[in-house]
Amino acid sequence: MDEYITIDRYHDLAKLTFAVCALWTYLIFSQVLVIWYADLPEETPYLILRMQSVEWGWMFWVLFFLMFFIPFFGLMSRTACNSIWFSRLIAVDVLVGVWLEKYFLIVPSIQENNASSGLIDASRGLPGFSPNFYDVSITLGVLGIFLLSYFWFLQRVPAVPISDPLFLRKPTDS
Repeated sequence: MDEYITIDRYHDLAKLTFAVCALWTYLIFSQVLVIWYADLPEETPYLILRMQSVEWGWMFWVLFFLMFFIPFFGLMSRTACNSIWFSRLIAVDVLVGVWLEKYFLIVPSIQENNASSGLIDASRGLPGFSPNFYDVSITLGVLGIFLLSYFWFLQRVPAVPISDPLFLRKPTDS
């Protein structure tokens, strides 16, 4: 694999990460723009609850830095894209950002529903980011199932195309 996975391949993966983070930012911005400009009454509380509330507004900006600012400006230079460890650090940053984004999209609605049903004391306000045992155990369970199925699949199917005559061709070759 050392002959196949070269710095050029890492550079291509870093460019792909850069493009996916830019696409994520574009999609979030277009969603916010449509909801704000059209003044959709059923969608506006969804945004206000998350972006302007004291409990969740800070997480919106953390997500912006984790999913756009750090990868975009971190992977802009060619030397940063060619650094294997820096690319891995950015990849971990994006994975943490994706997990937080899913948490950010789901949990405020659950807590708002629990507050309206009396399960959370509404006078104290929403507690904000407070992952509990269930959040952590579900995340670890899904990660465990993914890793088990991934390694099970790797035992049965080769990870690289073994019969491809162009497999060891360098990306710069013609």
